[in-house]
Amino acid sequence: MSLFSRSPLRRFALAADALAVTHALFVAFVVWSEILILLGGLLDWDWVRNLPFRGVHLGLVLYVGVQDLLGRTCPLTLWENRCRLLAGQTITGTPFIGRLVHRFLMCHLSERTQRRIRLTFVALVLCTLLLVQPHWQ
Repeated sequence: MSLFSRSPLRRFALAADALAVTHALFVAFVVWSEILILLGGLLDWDWVRNLPFRGVHLGLVLYVGVQDLLGRTCPLTLWENRCRLLAGQTITGTPFIGRLVHRFLMCHLSERTQRRIRLTFVALVLCTLLLVQPHWQ
Protein backbone atom coordinates (compact mmCIF):
# COMPACT_ATOMS: atom_id res chain seq x y z
CA MET A 1 0.00 0.00 0.00
CA SER A 2 1.35 3.41 -0.95
CA LEU A 3 2.11 5.96 1.75
CA PHE A 4 -0.41 8.31 0.12
CA SER A 5 -3.03 5.66 -0.54
CA ARG A 6 -6.55 6.86 -1.15
CA SER A 7 -7.81 4.48 1.50
CA PRO A 8 -9.73 6.43 4.17
CA LEU A 9 -8.31 4.12 6.83
CA ARG A 10 -4.76 4.97 5.74
CA ARG A 11 -5.52 8.69 5.72
CA PHE A 12 -6.91 8.55 9.26
CA ALA A 13 -3.89 6.54 10.39
CA LEU A 14 -1.56 9.17 8.88
CA ALA A 15 -3.58 11.95 10.50
CA ALA A 16 -3.32 10.20 13.89
CA ASP A 17 0.44 9.82 13.45
CA ALA A 18 0.75 13.48 12.44
CA LEU A 19 -1.17 14.50 15.54
CA ALA A 20 1.11 12.35 17.72
CA VAL A 21 4.18 14.02 16.17
CA THR A 22 2.60 17.45 16.68
CA HIS A 23 1.93 16.57 20.30
CA ALA A 24 5.53 15.45 20.81
CA LEU A 25 6.81 18.67 19.22
CA PHE A 26 4.50 20.70 21.47
CA VAL A 27 5.86 18.97 24.58
CA ALA A 28 9.46 19.28 23.35
CA PHE A 29 9.03 23.01 22.65
CA VAL A 30 7.54 23.72 26.07
CA VAL A 31 10.08 21.66 28.04
CA TRP A 32 13.20 22.67 26.10
CA SER A 33 12.16 26.31 26.07
CA GLU A 34 11.93 26.25 29.85
CA ILE A 35 15.34 24.62 30.14
CA LEU A 36 16.86 27.19 27.77
CA ILE A 37 15.16 30.09 29.58
CA LEU A 38 16.61 28.95 32.90
CA LEU A 39 20.04 28.37 31.37
CA GLY A 40 19.85 31.67 29.50
CA GLY A 41 19.01 33.46 32.72
CA LEU A 42 22.15 32.03 34.32
CA LEU A 43 24.35 32.75 31.29
CA ASP A 44 22.78 36.14 30.53
CA TRP A 45 21.48 35.23 27.07
CA ASP A 46 19.40 38.15 25.87
CA TRP A 47 17.19 36.18 23.48
CA VAL A 48 15.52 34.23 26.30
CA ARG A 49 13.99 37.52 27.42
CA ASN A 50 12.24 38.05 24.08
CA LEU A 51 8.64 39.00 24.93
CA PRO A 52 6.86 37.26 22.00
CA PHE A 53 8.80 34.03 22.63
CA ARG A 54 8.04 34.14 26.34
CA GLY A 55 4.41 35.03 25.67
CA VAL A 56 3.93 32.02 23.39
CA HIS A 57 5.69 29.75 25.88
CA LEU A 58 3.64 31.03 28.81
CA GLY A 59 0.39 30.82 26.83
CA LEU A 60 0.97 27.19 25.87
CA VAL A 61 1.89 26.24 29.43
CA LEU A 62 -1.11 28.05 30.91
CA TYR A 63 -3.41 26.36 28.40
CA VAL A 64 -2.18 22.95 29.57
CA GLY A 65 -2.55 24.02 33.22
CA VAL A 66 -6.11 25.24 32.76
CA GLN A 67 -7.02 22.02 30.93
CA ASP A 68 -5.61 20.04 33.86
CA LEU A 69 -7.44 22.12 36.48
CA LEU A 70 -10.70 21.62 34.57
CA GLY A 71 -10.02 17.88 34.33
CA ARG A 72 -10.08 17.91 30.54
CA THR A 73 -8.10 15.75 28.16
CA CYS A 74 -5.79 17.51 25.72
CA PRO A 75 -7.56 18.13 22.38
CA LEU A 76 -4.57 16.69 20.51
CA THR A 77 -5.04 13.42 22.39
CA LEU A 78 -8.77 13.42 21.67
CA TRP A 79 -8.24 14.08 17.95
CA GLU A 80 -5.51 11.46 17.70
CA ASN A 81 -7.71 8.87 19.41
CA ARG A 82 -10.64 9.72 17.11
CA CYS A 83 -8.44 9.34 14.02
CA ARG A 84 -7.09 6.03 15.31
CA LEU A 85 -10.62 4.75 15.84
CA LEU A 86 -11.60 5.85 12.33
CA ALA A 87 -8.49 4.10 11.01
CA GLY A 88 -9.53 0.88 12.73
CA GLN A 89 -6.65 1.04 15.21
CA THR A 90 -6.78 0.17 18.90
CA ILE A 91 -7.00 2.94 21.48
CA THR A 92 -4.98 2.24 24.62
CA GLY A 93 -6.81 4.66 26.87
CA THR A 94 -3.47 5.96 28.09
CA PRO A 95 -2.96 9.72 27.56
CA PHE A 96 -0.30 10.76 25.06
CA ILE A 97 2.16 11.95 27.71
CA GLY A 98 1.75 8.68 29.59
CA ARG A 99 2.62 6.72 26.45
CA LEU A 100 5.57 9.03 25.76
CA VAL A 101 6.93 8.67 29.30
CA HIS A 102 6.53 4.91 29.15
CA ARG A 103 8.37 4.67 25.82
CA PHE A 104 11.32 6.81 26.93
CA LEU A 105 11.55 6.00 30.64
CA MET A 106 9.89 2.57 30.67
CA CYS A 107 7.71 3.43 33.65
CA HIS A 108 3.99 3.92 34.17
CA LEU A 109 2.76 7.04 35.92
CA SER A 110 -0.81 7.40 37.08
CA GLU A 111 -2.91 10.15 35.54
CA ARG A 112 -2.93 11.84 38.95
CA THR A 113 0.88 11.84 39.06
CA GLN A 114 1.07 13.14 35.49
CA ARG A 115 -1.35 15.95 36.39
CA ARG A 116 0.78 16.88 39.41
CA ILE A 117 3.90 16.98 37.25
CA ARG A 118 2.19 19.20 34.67
CA LEU A 119 0.85 21.61 37.30
CA THR A 120 4.26 21.74 39.01
CA PHE A 121 5.75 22.60 35.62
CA VAL A 122 3.21 25.42 35.24
CA ALA A 123 4.31 26.76 38.64
CA LEU A 124 7.96 26.52 37.57
CA VAL A 125 7.26 28.51 34.40
CA LEU A 126 5.44 31.19 36.41
CA CYS A 127 8.40 31.42 38.82
CA THR A 128 10.78 31.60 35.87
CA LEU A 129 8.77 34.54 34.55
CA LEU A 130 9.77 36.40 37.71
CA LEU A 131 13.36 35.12 37.87
CA VAL A 132 14.22 35.66 34.20
CA GLN A 133 11.99 38.55 33.30
CA PRO A 134 11.24 39.23 29.64
CA HIS A 135 12.00 42.63 28.10
CA TRP A 136 8.72 44.52 28.17
CA GLN A 137 9.74 47.06 25.51
